[in-house]
Amino acid sequence: MKNKLRKYIIEPISEIKPKSLLILFLWSLGINLIVETLARFQANGVITGSFWGGFVAVVKQPYVILYGALVIMFTVSFGLLFKKKYFAMILISSIWIIFALCDFVLLSYRVTPFSAVDFGMIDTALAVLTKYASVGAIIGVAIFAVLLIFAFIIFAKKSPVDQNRKISHGVIIIVFSFLLTVVASSVGRSTGLLDTEFPNLADAYLDNGFAYCFCSSIFDTGIAKPKTYSKDKTHEIVNDTPTEAATPASSDAPKPEEVKNVRIKDVQKRYDGYNVIFLQLESFFDITEVSKLSFSADPVPYFRSLIENCPSGYLSMPCIGAGTANTEFEVITGMDLDFFGPGEYPYKTVLKDTSCESLAFNLHDQGYATHAIHNNRASFYNRHKIFAHFGFDDFTSFELMNITENTPNGWAKDKFLTKEIMTDLKATDNRDFIYTISVQGHGKYPSSQLIENPTIQLLDGALESKWYGIEYYANQTREMDDFLRELTAELSAYDEPVLLIGYGDHLPGLGFTDEDLPNGLTLKQTQYFIWSNEENQIPLADEDIEAYQLGSKVMDYLGFDNGVINNFHQTNRGVMDEETYLEDLEILEYDILYGEKYVYGGNDIYEPTEMKFGVNEVSISEVKQSEDDEAVLLVTGDYFTQYSRIYINESPVETELMDEHHLRCRLDDFEDGDQIMVSVYQTYKNKLILQRSNPLALEVVFSNSYETDDEDFENNNNNFE
Repeated sequence: MKNKLRKYIIEPISEIKPKSLLILFLWSLGINLIVETLARFQANGVITGSFWGGFVAVVKQPYVILYGALVIMFTVSFGLLFKKKYFAMILISSIWIIFALCDFVLLSYRVTPFSAVDFGMIDTALAVLTKYASVGAIIGVAIFAVLLIFAFIIFAKKSPVDQNRKISHGVIIIVFSFLLTVVASSVGRSTGLLDTEFPNLADAYLDNGFAYCFCSSIFDTGIAKPKTYSKDKTHEIVNDTPTEAATPASSDAPKPEEVKNVRIKDVQKRYDGYNVIFLQLESFFDITEVSKLSFSADPVPYFRSLIENCPSGYLSMPCIGAGTANTEFEVITGMDLDFFGPGEYPYKTVLKDTSCESLAFNLHDQGYATHAIHNNRASFYNRHKIFAHFGFDDFTSFELMNITENTPNGWAKDKFLTKEIMTDLKATDNRDFIYTISVQGHGKYPSSQLIENPTIQLLDGALESKWYGIEYYANQTREMDDFLRELTAELSAYDEPVLLIGYGDHLPGLGFTDEDLPNGLTLKQTQYFIWSNEENQIPLADEDIEAYQLGSKVMDYLGFDNGVINNFHQTNRGVMDEETYLEDLEILEYDILYGEKYVYGGNDIYEPTEMKFGVNEVSISEVKQSEDDEAVLLVTGDYFTQYSRIYINESPVETELMDEHHLRCRLDDFEDGDQIMVSVYQTYKNKLILQRSNPLALEVVFSNSYETDDEDFENNNNNFE
C-alpha cells in the first residue's frame, strides 16, 4: 500500500515544479483579465468602462479576480491530459474568451449578461438574428468563425507533442486546482466576498466576476429544496390558506380522479361576470419619465390618461431589456422567479415537461374559455408547447393573423391585435380569458435614423449614442398608444362587460439607469392599469405590487379564490411579514414544480390541454386551374394569411397570398392527367404546422398549347421569407 502511495501520489507530486503551477495560474489570471475587461466594457450598448476594466477590478475586487483565475485554471488544467497539451490549453482558454465576447455582444442590446441558459435559447436567437444584426455583420461573423476554426485546425496539426507527458501529473494538478477553487468558493460565499443570490444578474456579474456567475448559471438551475420543506410544513402553509384547490393536501390523500373533481367546478356554466383580457405590451413604458429627455409631442397621451383615471401602479418585473417570457411566467403563474437559478427561463427548463397551476387553469375552472394571442411566431420561447401546460384552450400566433404592416426593423405592429382580441371574445358563449402578448416595442433599437419623418422627434437627450434608438422607440410607443385607444374603443362598444389589464413587460434596453428615473423608481418597474368598459369606476386602490401578484389581485376583484398560489397571495399579501411570506411562497413553488406536490395530495391535477391553434380554422372550398394560365392553381377558402402554404400531395409548394380568401401556386412540375390532392397548411417556413385545411382533389388538365408568364408570377410572389 505504501509503495503504491509513493508511486502514484507522492512521487508525481514531488516531480511537479512549483514554477509550472505559477505559470499556469498567471496564464489563467491573464485570460481572466481579458474576460473581465470585456464584461465591464459596455452595458446595454453604452460604453461604461475602458480597456483597463479588468485591471481596475484587480485593485477594487482582488478576491473576485483571483477567484475567477482559479476557476479558469481548473478548466485549463484539463489540457494537461492531452499529448498536445499546449494546443488543448490554448483551446480551452479561447473558449473562455469566446464566452466573454458573446457576453460583450449580448450586452450591446440587452441588460442580461451571457449565461448557460443562452445555450438553450439558440433557436430563439437565430429566429430574430436578422432583426438585431445586418446581413453583412452576420456574414462577417460567419467568415470569422470559419477562419478561427481553420486556424485552430492548423495549430492543432503543427503544435508540438509533449513526449514527457505524464497523465498522473495532469490529474494531480486538476485535483489540486479543483480543491483550491472549492476552498476559495467556500471562503468567498461564507464571508460575503462572493454572493449566494443574484437579485440583479447584471450587477452580479460585475460584483462577482464573469467566471463565478457563468458557472453558477450552469449548476444552479431550478428551485433548490428549501431547508424547511416537508409534508407537514407544506400542509401548514396550505391550511393557513384555505382554498378548494388546497383541499387534497390533507393527510389522507384522495385518488387522482377525486382531486380533479375537487379542482374542476362546473366548467359548462356561463359565469355572469367580466371577460378578462391581460395585455402585455412589449418594452412599453412612459419614456417621458426619463430625466433629461424632451420630445416634440407626448409619445403616450392615452396611456397616461388610463393611468390617471383607472386603478394603477407600478409592477416590479423580473427582468430589464429582455426576458418577456419570464414576465409572462410570473404573471400567469403567480410564482416568483427569484427562487430559480440565475438567468433561468422556466419556459426552457421545467415547464417543457410540466403543467402548472395558472390564471388560465384557475379561470377555466370558473367557466371561462381561455385564449392566448401573440403577434410573433408560435414556437418563440416554446409557447406552442408551454401554453398548453398553462391550460389555454387555443393560441393565435402571427402565422394565423393577416398582418400587413411591420415596424422598420421587422416586428409586427400591435394594431392588428385588436381584431384578434375581438374575434376571441365573440368566438364562445362563455366568458373569455384572453392573454395577449404584444411585440411592436421590441428591440434592437437602431443607431441610425430608420424613420425619415418621425411623428415624435427627440429634442434633447443625455445619451447621444442612443439618440436614434430613443427616437425610434418613442414613435413605436406612440403607435402602441394609438392601439390602446382603438382597442378600448372597440371594447367600449362590446355588449359584455370586459376587464382589461395592461402593462409593459419590462423597460427597453436603451442604456437608462435607476438615476434617470424619478421618485426612487428602478429599471425593474413598469406601470399597469385596470380598465373596464362599464361606466362605474372600478373600486380598486392604486398600489405598487410585484408582477407575480397581479393575477391574484385581479382574481380577488372577480371574487375567485381557487388555486393554491392565487389564494396564498390573496390571504397573505400585506398581512404576513415579507420574509415569511417569501419563504412560504418558495416552499409552495418548489412543491408544485419539483417536489412531491403535497398541496395536491401528491397527485398531478393539472394536465396539458389539447390546445388548438387559432379559433378560426383554415379551410378550402374550391381548387381550379386559372383560365388565364393553366399552369397556375387557384385555391379559394377562408382564413388565409401570409403564412398559408399550399401543399400538393403532402408536399409544400411556393404560394402567393392574393387575399384572405385566395391563394395561388404554379403547376409546372405536373403533367396533363395527374391526380393531385390539395391542402392548405398554416406554417412558418414549413417547420411547425399549426393548422391543416380539408383536402380537395383535382385532375390536372392541360390543353395542347398554352403560354405562361413566369416572370409575372415571380414578380408578384413576394410572400416568402
